[in-house]
Formats: sequence, structure tokens, C-alpha cells
Amino acid sequence: MELKRKLLYNKEKDCYLNLNYGNETKEYAEFVKDKDTYEVYVSTEVYDHLKYKSDYTKDLTVTTPKVYLKKKQLPLTSLIVDDSYKHLFIEYDPIFQSNMGNTKVIAEDDENLDIKGLYISASENIIPVVSNANLCNRAYDYVSGVSDNATQVLKYLQESLDTYNLGNSLDKNKFNTGLEVTRCMNQYKQAKFIIMFTYIENFHNKNMTTGGWRWSRHGDYIGIYKPKYEYLDHENIDYVLVWKLIPIMLK
Repeated sequence: MELKRKLLYNKEKDCYLNLNYGNETKEYAEFVKDKDTYEVYVSTEVYDHLKYKSDYTKDLTVTTPKVYLKKKQLPLTSLIVDDSYKHLFIEYDPIFQSNMGNTKVIAEDDENLDIKGLYISASENIIPVVSNANLCNRAYDYVSGVSDNATQVLKYLQESLDTYNLGNSLDKNKFNTGLEVTRCMNQYKQAKFIIMFTYIENFHNKNMTTGGWRWSRHGDYIGIYKPKYEYLDHENIDYVLVWKLIPIMLK
């Protein structure tokens, strides 16, 4: 339902055309004749802020007061973990070929990557017991996926928030991801986030037919490699990272 909030944006006029109206009108033709016109998706929140104008018939256009198009930043935070459990929450070490030995790196991290809130960990369930945070009680799945490094994940999440809240992309996966994260941020106003990574090594068992790591079981892959097979063991890469965005409330 959210994807029906689709508008046509005219960059020169700096306004939107409501696509709920017909596209056979003279006014529609005038609006779309400019080259800098393209479709965008906007969130319900943004859509409700856009005020109708009467410049064209049937209130065909809506204004775009930029003050209402609020950019959201993902509020990442570090955990304070009890000393005896710190080995379960290892700070993410940026991936560079120079520190990966014989493992062939698919894509290196940005050299200026901020690792705050990024952890190599296996489970989020013990967070309330061993740290200064509780898990947000969510009725929907965590946002998760597969990547080559953490830089890709941070970029993807910010682009997803922008797609949903600013309507500047036609990518439906990013729209839905931005929707999920924004819903959580709106429901838990004081929520912070951490991102947990699991390193998956490829053992290159070409005879693997059952029981191995499979692309289809772990969410969308946002890296640069082009998977050719279902099982990781059949691929010509040495690893992937499975990631999960965890919303928390500091105690």
C-alpha cells in the first residue's frame, strides 16, 4: 500500500504531480515535457505534509516545502558490555586486503569508516543480560541481509532512509527497508541501533549439495559480486558477511 504514494517530480518547477489523477490532460503533458521530470515514491508522512495547490485543474499539483522533507540519520551507538562477555561482542575490524591474509577481499571498507555500533557477534538475545541496553520489542522482523563489508551496509541503510523519507529513488527494496527502520524510529523515539555481523567463510566444497550456506536464506545481497549458484561453496569468493540491524533502548 505504501508504494502507491507515487508522485512525479519536476525539478525545474520544484513541485510534484499527483499521479492519482489522469495522465491524458493538457496540464499533465505540460508538466512532464521538461527533461528533469521523474517518478518518486514518498512516505505517508511526507505525502501528508505536501499541500495541494490549485494552479492546475483538479488540484493536480502539490507543493514541495523542503522543510517537511526531513532527512533521517541512523542513530548508531556503542554498547557497554560486561567484561566477561566482551568476547561475544567484538568491535568490527574494517576489511582491507592488507589485514585479510590469503583471503581474497571482494570490496574493501572505506578508510574513514566509523565503527561505532558495529559488532561481530552471533546473537542479540543476550544483550539485555550482559550490556547497558534492552532490545526493542518489535512485532516485525529485523532488517538484515548480506554484504561484502560494513561500508556497504551503512550506505544501503542511509539510502533506504532517504528513499522512504525523501522520495528520491524508485528502488522498492530500499523503500521497504526505509519503511521498516522509520517505523521503528517512530515507535521508539529514544531507540538506538547496533549492527551485528557474522563472518561466513567459504570452504570451497564443490561437492556441497545440502547443509551449506545458501544465498536464498539470508536476505538481499547488497555487495558487488554476482552470485552464480545457490550454495556459497560453489562460488569463487572466500567469504560474505551476514548483517542484522538491531534496535535497542539504553538502560
